[in-house]
Amino acid sequence: VSEYVRAKVIEKGEPIETPPSLSYGFGNAENEVLKAKLLGGTFKNAKVLVQNIIDPNRMPLANIKVKVGDEILLKVDGTNDGIERVLINNYSRDGFLIYLTGILVIVLALVGRFQGIRTALALAISIVIVIQLLVPLIVKGYNALLVVTAISGVIAFSSLIIVTGFNRKTGSATIGILGGVIIASFIIIYADQKLHFTGISSSRTAILTQFTVSEKLDFRNILMAGIIMGLLGTAMDSAVVVASAVREIKNANPKLSTSQLITAGMSVGTDLLGTITNTLVFAYLGLRLILLMTFAGTSIFTGGKLEILSTETISAEMLRILAGSIGLVLTIPITAIISALWDKIFGFLGLIRS
Repeated sequence: VSEYVRAKVIEKGEPIETPPSLSYGFGNAENEVLKAKLLGGTFKNAKVLVQNIIDPNRMPLANIKVKVGDEILLKVDGTNDGIERVLINNYSRDGFLIYLTGILVIVLALVGRFQGIRTALALAISIVIVIQLLVPLIVKGYNALLVVTAISGVIAFSSLIIVTGFNRKTGSATIGILGGVIIASFIIIYADQKLHFTGISSSRTAILTQFTVSEKLDFRNILMAGIIMGLLGTAMDSAVVVASAVREIKNANPKLSTSQLITAGMSVGTDLLGTITNTLVFAYLGLRLILLMTFAGTSIFTGGKLEILSTETISAEMLRILAGSIGLVLTIPITAIISALWDKIFGFLGLIRS
């Protein structure tokens, strides 16, 4: 059996200097022996010894500095006769993330009460759809951009039904979101022809191309699909607010004309533009702060702005921000128009009039 197991460090030996042959030719690496208790897996509760080499000449992510009480991730190889080999793999980070997820659900329930619980449920279902439907379809070789565009509609509709119910607001918001997503998709497809993306803009992606089990993966399309996914959350926010505003205004004054309802929806939407667009931009910049430092031309990096802007990584992030923002902005008028025309478009069929 070969498995990754969470373990808790219960004892730490004094580090000894590692010979140059084991430390990239340098003699200043340290080799410490850790005693750890396995917290799961086939050999749960077993106590094992594992070597941990700390070498300042390696990249920081390759050095795992631990203390007694820390949880680490071990690769354990063994047979029915017992454990044969144990290697330290990384810090164990999943436990804390699970606790933090629980705190998020509790906060949603305390602040939003029943609505907060429905929000948590909608989020959970969206994650399940991504993991169980979207990712397998892409792995099977389906066009990632088309898959993400279609799944975006499914996620938007299912989430809005859970949070706001099956009504006119849900229908018009979903159509508005899909409209913004589709427009952003066309922009991205056109931009790809101009920017000549390969989709392999990072070391992680390059490694994935070597070890992937599928030869059908189109990393260029996956890159573009990721841009669309980043738009979905903020587009849902703006579409729901605009659709809700139009519905409330129409309910308060049924005599308003279609053009007046569109104007009212646009008025609410334009108030959202500044904050929602900033949310999208800073969400991307926050994830890519190191790239922002690169473009700013700090002393950390060499190369002019023209050279930096022409790299695939930077230009892909710029496209992510620009195409996403355009799709987000256009979601507002599409939602306002659909909301105002809802009764005329769908009323004769008797669909979702509330």
